[in-house]
Amino acid sequence: MNDSDSPAEMLPDDEMRMRQALGLNGGSSDQRPQQRDTDRRPRRFVKDGEVPVVFLTTSRDRGTSTAAPALKVEYAAQEQAERSLNEALAVAQQLRTKLGHAELAHQEALAAERRRCEQAERALQDAKCPL
Repeated sequence: MNDSDSPAEMLPDDEMRMRQALGLNGGSSDQRPQQRDTDRRPRRFVKDGEVPVVFLTTSRDRGTSTAAPALKVEYAAQEQAERSLNEALAVAQQLRTKLGHAELAHQEALAAERRRCEQAERALQDAKCPL
């Protein structure tokens, strides 16, 4: 590295462009962000009365709500569906538990039967061939 090489010159092109765009050149001569601010018109905010305001009335504002009964029916239907779902999930869990118990009982019965078969075979071998 030469004494004339600055750390900024050692950076890849992509990083240099990024640093220039962010204004992080550390004293470079690129004044684009500052120029952009001076070229831009000052912001103008809306003043009272410049934008028309429209008020919409709803049935709720008039004191008669047509949506309330339908909404209550929907809430009741949703609660019923959630209860049914929870009951179905509970039944499914119970069935999984029963299946697990049945599989364990089946495995235990198979193991017991294998032991009985082995004992019977040993007894048969002992009866055929006395020492």
